[in-house]
Order: sequence, then C-alpha cells, then structure tokens
Amino acid sequence: MASRNALLCCLVGVSVVLCPFVSRGDDLAPPTAYEGKPISEIRYDPPSQPVTRADLARLMPFPPGTPLHLVDVRAAIKRLYGTGRYSNIEVETEPASNGVALIIRTTEQWFVGPVEVHGKVHMPPNEGQLANAARLELGTPFNEEDLQTAQKGISDLLQRNGLYLANVDPKVDRDPEHQQVSLTFQVDSGKRARLTLPTITGESKIPEDQIAKAAKYKGWFRWKLATDQETQSGIQNIQKKFDKEDRLTGSATLDHMDYDAATNRVRP
Repeated sequence: MASRNALLCCLVGVSVVLCPFVSRGDDLAPPTAYEGKPISEIRYDPPSQPVTRADLARLMPFPPGTPLHLVDVRAAIKRLYGTGRYSNIEVETEPASNGVALIIRTTEQWFVGPVEVHGKVHMPPNEGQLANAARLELGTPFNEEDLQTAQKGISDLLQRNGLYLANVDPKVDRDPEHQQVSLTFQVDSGKRARLTLPTITGESKIPEDQIAKAAKYKGWFRWKLATDQETQSGIQNIQKKFDKEDRLTGSATLDHMDYDAATNRVRP
C-alpha cells in the first residue's frame, strides 16, 4: 500500500495550520516530497459533500495536472471552511505514478434545528422553560458535547423545582440535506420533593431557629413543595424578618440545596 503524507488542517476560527507528517509510523516527510509535484487527482472522503461540485471547483481551483503548492492548499481550505458547512477538514497526499493524489477528508458541521420537550412534565417548570434551559439556539453550530450540556441544563432546572427524581431522555434526528439536527427531550418529572427547615449559617443577632421558621416553608398541614418560587419566597421572608428586627445590614442568600433521597426532602 502506498504511504500517505497527511497535511492536517487544524481549524480554529478561520486560521489554518498545516502540519505535514507520514501516517502508520513512516519517517517524517519534508514538504519537498510533494511541493511542486503535479496533482494527479483529487478525492473527497466522504464522496458526498455539503457543497456542490461546482462550488468545490471554485473554492479549490487546482485541477489535476496543476502543481501542488501548500500555500494554495492553505488558501483553498480556508475558503472551504469559510462556507460554514464543515467542522473539520484534513488533506492527505498519496504518491501516484504521475505525481501525487490529494485526499480531502471532511466532517460536516451540523446546526441546531427545533428543540422540543415532551412527556410527563409536572409544572413548574413548563415545557417551554425546559426547552430554553437546553440553551440550544436555532441555527447555531451543533457539536456532540452540546447534547450533554443541554441535558444538564434541563436537569438543573428540574432540580431547582424539586424534581430530583426526573428522567431526561434525549433523542437526536438528523436532516442530512440541511445539515440540521432536531432534538427532542422526553421528560418524566417524577414526584416533586418537599422543603424542610433550612440550615442557617453566618452571624446574626437573631436565634437561628427563629430565622429558619421565618422562611415559612411549612404550611398548615405539611411542608411546602420545593419549587423555585417557594424557595425564593422563603429567602424573601427571612429578609423581611431581618428588616422587622431592625437588622438592616442583614441579608439572606441561598448557598446550596441538600437533597435527601430517602425522604424526598430538600433542605435549603
């Protein structure tokens, strides 16, 4: 098998760095091994590309028979990458009887399409708020790690509303024609946790038990449901307690929430 010299195009923003090397452990090939040699053919991997053959010919104007120059490859790859249709481009050379063959390996750039949330969603939050928590904006580039980030954003919003037992199952549908992904998150909210007496830290002239009770997390008959609104309301009630006791420099902030899975209770 003929050895290949890979001209790896590492694309960050619009910069292109060509690093010549030989794969499969062969000796490092200097640029003179291919610089100036005639291009015998140009192959694309995969053969199907997100831009037309006419556009490829325009963007990479060195047809077979023309000499290979790295500066031309660099400029052509920048133009190809500038279409916004690729997330990665690699160029390899392969020895040929009448020069060198160019192999252009590409990875298409996918873009965010519709983002939807369905399933057993116990409000709050509603489906629209959960979809927004994914932080996937229509038309922006989509990468695989974005799916995990989106799933975490949805889970975090559910937990802020006491839904620690929720399950979030993502589904990705790809539209190759438009390089677009549609994302659907199937949510099962599970049973909502209830609040319990908050933990008070910091210095205050008011007894901690009085501050904790001032949050009013317990209703007439049972502890309130752990929604974000109820949690924030408790913080405001504590602030009102400070104001009532003339502790005007006192302030109440939420540091973290402790969840007890055994009782399905959450302690601010």
